[in-house]
Amino acid sequence: MSVNSMTSFSRCEKNFKKIKIYVEIKTLNNRYLDVKITHPQVYNPFHHEISKLINARFSRGGFDIYIKREILTEDYLETAFNRVQASKAHEILKNIRQEYNIKKEIELSDLFNFNLITSNNSLSDKDLEFEWKCLKETVEEALIDIKEMRSVEGTALWKDIKERLLSIKALLKSIELEFDDTFLKYEKRVLERFNKATQSVSKALSINLEDPRFQLEFGYISERCDITEEIIRLKSHIEEFEKLENQEVSIGRKMDFFLQEMNREVNTISSKNLDIRFSLRIVEMKSEIEKIRQQVQNIE
Repeated sequence: MSVNSMTSFSRCEKNFKKIKIYVEIKTLNNRYLDVKITHPQVYNPFHHEISKLINARFSRGGFDIYIKREILTEDYLETAFNRVQASKAHEILKNIRQEYNIKKEIELSDLFNFNLITSNNSLSDKDLEFEWKCLKETVEEALIDIKEMRSVEGTALWKDIKERLLSIKALLKSIELEFDDTFLKYEKRVLERFNKATQSVSKALSINLEDPRFQLEFGYISERCDITEEIIRLKSHIEEFEKLENQEVSIGRKMDFFLQEMNREVNTISSKNLDIRFSLRIVEMKSEIEKIRQQVQNIE
């Protein structure tokens, strides 16, 4: 499975023997799968089936689907036309035209803006079967375009993310290579200061620098400044994040989780930082993680 974006747009219009169907689909970011469908009343029996077409292909994203239907043949129009409701609609439009002095003539399209002038009850089972076949074909064609567009944009997003991951790894590597030397200098500096501070009073206070308890306390000080474990964990999170590209499931939420863990490790490294030279690199790593997080918000 490739990395897929959640934003896309598709429009599909198909002519069939008796009807023409127009389908427009817009998709946006969403933590869950949220499907909103606007369609003619005659398609009410198919509402759930349309949702199932989406659920079978996608796991996240907001889907806004608009469906329009146009009848092409008069004999088919007769079977789907509610004359009583059409007459009422025409009377309403005529009264509005007279009251507001509207010069525009009433057209057939104006009548069809009244949802009640057509009814699925006037369609036979055979007609309903035909309508669903046509509608399904049109929706599926639009969904193919949606999937392709999401894949293309997802590929571009992943390319950008990989470049930022390389930047993070390079920054982390530079810190890792210099940290041992920095840490040893820090330990030496702390010990020298302690020796200097206690030199004049060590005998009076009976301080033994070789005492295991002193060594243990000094070890605690060193441990609070050691970032070795954080570096190992951060490298592991990056590695697991990169593996998500080839997973056959929705990866957006998993990416978000690993980014949270990566950010936590970088914050810990920042709090333990011993060298001013590392500060700018740490800030850059945080910035790259935040930019990746923004990109991940748009990944399915």
